Amino acid sequence: MSFLCDRDTTVIATNQPGFMNFIVIPLLKTISMVMPDCGSYLNGALENSAKWKQYDETEEDKQVYKKKDNNSSE
Repeated sequence: MSFLCDRDTTVIATNQPGFMNFIVIPLLKTISMVMPDCGSYLNGALENSAKWKQYDETEEDKQVYKKKDNNSSE
């Protein structure tokens, strides 16, 4: 199992801001320096990260990531 990919133990709402802040935002900052027209993508990523920090994952939300049993009647 890859890090942060276990559907049973990974808390998306907690990990998403970290991924945004350590991977996505630095990448977009670099791209924006080379291609200034891409600055809107950086702004969008910053807003997205802020929204994830405020997000409170419910039990219903967690069910979206659970693997469904092929034998179930759902």
